[in-house]
Amino acid sequence: MPADPLTERRRRTDGITDVEQYALLSSWLGVHYQLLKWVKVSAMFTFTYEMPHFLTFADAGRDLDGKNQVEARNSDKLNEFNPVYNDAYDALGTRFRTGGMLMYGLTLGLQGQF
Repeated sequence: MPADPLTERRRRTDGITDVEQYALLSSWLGVHYQLLKWVKVSAMFTFTYEMPHFLTFADAGRDLDGKNQVEARNSDKLNEFNPVYNDAYDALGTRFRTGGMLMYGLTLGLQGQF
């Protein structure tokens, strides 16, 4: 059986970078005020929300023989498990998860010209 390119790519990592997809929602509001002819002040507020996601998210592997389960030795004597899958932290119930994060920022500026 020819080597699967996806499996070959998986072997190049130790699995520590398998992270579930997530989104960042961000917005900002800024104000500029010309205080004098040569002086301008500004303020900007930023808000970002990182959606909750799993930090460990390796898939268990692929059912290569079509018997609807991932096995260490299938009917063709092949290991179907993802080579970077670690049951200690990738199994359901033991995955690390972030609950989301709120990030706020405030930028103040003073600009002068001559």
